[in-house]
Amino acid sequence: MAPAQKTSSACPESGWPFVESIEVKFHCLPILAVSALPRTAVAPSAHAAGCDRFLAKPFDVDDLLGAVRELLTETEAART
Repeated sequence: MAPAQKTSSACPESGWPFVESIEVKFHCLPILAVSALPRTAVAPSAHAAGCDRFLAKPFDVDDLLGAVRELLTETEAART
C-alpha cells in the first residue's frame, strides 16, 4: 500500500518543494493534492510540482474516493 503524506501548499517549507522532492525520489508514487484555495489558483502549481490529481475543498467524498481509485488503478497498471 502506498504511504500518505499531508503537507500545506501555503507553507513554502513543506508545500510544493516537498511534493517536488517526493516526485523526484519516488516518481511512481501517486500524489493527490487537496486544497481549500480555489482550483484556478492552485491546480497549475500542483500539477507543475508533480501532483497527479487535484481536488478543491469542499469536495464530495465520492470524488475523493474516485480520485484515489483512479490513482491506485493507474499505479497498478504501470507496475504490470
